[in-house]
Amino acid sequence: MHFESIIYFFVYLKPNYLIMKNIRIISCFTFFLTLNIFAQDTGCTDTLACNYDEFAIVDDGSCYYPETFYNCDGTCINDENNNGICDEFEPSYGCTDPLALNYDSLANIENGSCFYEFNVVFEEVTNTTNIISLYNIYTVDLVLGEIEIAIGDLVGVFYNLNGALVSGGYVVYDGTSPIQITVIGDDPDTPEVEGFQEGQEILWIVQQTSTGTNYLIDVETETETFSPDTEVDITLEEVNPIVILGCTNPEACNFNQYANLEDGSCRLVEIIDCYGDCINDLD
Repeated sequence: MHFESIIYFFVYLKPNYLIMKNIRIISCFTFFLTLNIFAQDTGCTDTLACNYDEFAIVDDGSCYYPETFYNCDGTCINDENNNGICDEFEPSYGCTDPLALNYDSLANIENGSCFYEFNVVFEEVTNTTNIISLYNIYTVDLVLGEIEIAIGDLVGVFYNLNGALVSGGYVVYDGTSPIQITVIGDDPDTPEVEGFQEGQEILWIVQQTSTGTNYLIDVETETETFSPDTEVDITLEEVNPIVILGCTNPEACNFNQYANLEDGSCRLVEIIDCYGDCINDLD
């Protein structure tokens, strides 16, 4: 007796392959077995995924992606100091209050530096203490606007007191390098605040006396905060490119259209106009 029959069945092997077994029965005693492997061409088709498959045609929902700030290897995308901590997670101290004049959008730890009033007034320190530090000030081609720092310009230090800027003293630039300024520290044993508190940020501002313009200066130094009873070298490098001090009141005589931070220097017309003439002088 002779008969012929074909039996097909499939075996699931792995996510993107099937094995089809084709058994052709020729007789009771003769079998022919063939294996045919058919690729389904399925996989992750998203080029942004860690497991992107360039040969896949049909997306099978298997795509997976790296965590935010990491790549597919699990390492940081941004790690400037190569310490294994992503820059986005590094402690960044600064003012975290969006309402403050010096709000730092990159800061994630509040350091008490926020100020809400920025009136630059160069004043001598009258309340002195025995807590002082000496700063040797160097200048390297410091340009204020379009003019290099000149003899007679004022170099001052300022600190934050309850959200307002306070002068910690200043020196008149005399053309020598370095020039020295004595910075007064606060005496923690008195109720008054006489000067810089230990660890407090020092803001360096230079006033160009020929124009009356104030410039916030970026400095190069071993420490940007006050440390009592020390002598520190500091270099006035360049004008801060982000903060532009000046009068922001368009009705003032010295309105600065480029200023983005009011420095309290506005001169409003009262008795004398912007040209030095009397407003009311009938005769």
